[in-house]
Amino acid sequence: MKPQHTAGPWHADRRDILTTENQCIATVWSGAAASLDEADANERLFAAGPDLLAAAIAAEAIFTRQRWRADSLDPEALAMRALRAAIAKAIGGTRS
Repeated sequence: MKPQHTAGPWHADRRDILTTENQCIATVWSGAAASLDEADANERLFAAGPDLLAAAIAAEAIFTRQRWRADSLDPEALAMRALRAAIAKAIGGTRS
């Protein structure tokens, strides 16, 4: 499954998550956060989303090319399963 989100990179600006064309794709509200520092951290995490997804896809592809088995108990297999779960959460569906 291919990502279908708004293309990155994104950046944060005063609670808004913006595209490179400065189009707002999300606004982060501090109400649910314990502090403004936490709200700022949430904003940075959202803005990093496309970069993190691309890195996860690249890392999972390396594990796959190196023929790591996701069903073993090796640390690499655990990382591979975590990457696949994160990718599936981000783009929907499952990765096996």
